Amino acid sequence: MIDTATLHTRIASRAEDYLRELFGDSFKTAGADKWRVGKRGSLAVSIQDGALVYFSHEDGTGGDDVALWQRERGGTAGEALHAAAAWAGVSDNGATHAPTPAPRLPKIEKPAPAPMTREQFAEAHAMSRRLAGDDDLCDRIAKARNWQAQTLRDMALDGALGWHEDKDGGKLAFVYETGIKVRWKKDGERIIRFHTGNAAQLWRGWMILPTTRKVYVTEGETDAITLIDAGAETEADSLVVALPSASTLPPDLVAALSGCEVVLCLDHDKAGLEATKKMEALLSGKVRTLKRWRMNP
Repeated sequence: MIDTATLHTRIASRAEDYLRELFGDSFKTAGADKWRVGKRGSLAVSIQDGALVYFSHEDGTGGDDVALWQRERGGTAGEALHAAAAWAGVSDNGATHAPTPAPRLPKIEKPAPAPMTREQFAEAHAMSRRLAGDDDLCDRIAKARNWQAQTLRDMALDGALGWHEDKDGGKLAFVYETGIKVRWKKDGERIIRFHTGNAAQLWRGWMILPTTRKVYVTEGETDAITLIDAGAETEADSLVVALPSASTLPPDLVAALSGCEVVLCLDHDKAGLEATKKMEALLSGKVRTLKRWRMNP
C-alpha cells in the first residue's frame, strides 16, 4: 500500500521538479510556493498544508498532486497514484528511496498572501461565468465606463473579472488569487470593498508567463481595462496588470516581473509618483527594461 502522506510530502518538497515532469518549462513562479501553468497562467498551483494542490481558472476544478498527474497524463485515479508514487520514489510496500533533492527556495522577508480557498475560487468562477455569459450586462457596463464590451467578456473568460449580486444590487468584481474586490456606486458615491480575502498582489499577475515580454503596470484595475482597450495587449507577448492601489506594493512584485520589459503606468499625482519611485527602486536591475508612461494627467 502506498503511503499517501509520505507521497504528498515528497512531491511538495520537489514541487518544481514535479511541475517540470508534467509541463516541461511552461510554468512560472508566482511567489513563494506558488506557480502558474498554461495559457495565460490559467492553472494555479500552490503548496497548502504541506501538500501540492492545483486549481483551474478555466473550468473551476481542482485537486491534489495525484489528481494533477491524472489530469495531465490521463488514466484512472489508481494508475495516476502509482505513477506519481514511482516518480517520487515511494513504493507500494511503504518503503521509500531518496529522490534527487530539490534546491531550496530563497527566503523572503514578507510572507506571501494566502490564496483563496477552493470554495472561494468556485464562487469567483461563478461570478466570472455570470459576466461572460451575459452580453447585455457586458454592453451596459462597457457603455457606462466607456470600455469595450469584448474586453470585459475576455477578462471574464480569463477569470479576472466577474459580476456579484447581493441585496445592494450588482457589483463589478475584480478577481485576485487571494480575494475578490467589488466596486459599485451608491447615491453617487463610489464604494470599493473586499467581498472575500484581500488583494496583496498584482491583479492578473497569474497571467505573466515565461513567454511574456512586456508588462504594463497600472494603478488600479479600471486603468488596466482602459489601457487594454487602447491596444496595449495587441502584441501576443504583452500583458497589462494592475496594483490594487498606489499604496499597495505586492510582496511578490519583483518575482512576478523579473526578466520582463516593464512599463509603469501610474497616475501623475502625489500617490502615483511616490509609488512609481518605490517600484523603480525595487525593480531596478531585476527587470529587462524599466520605463515610465503617464496614464493620467
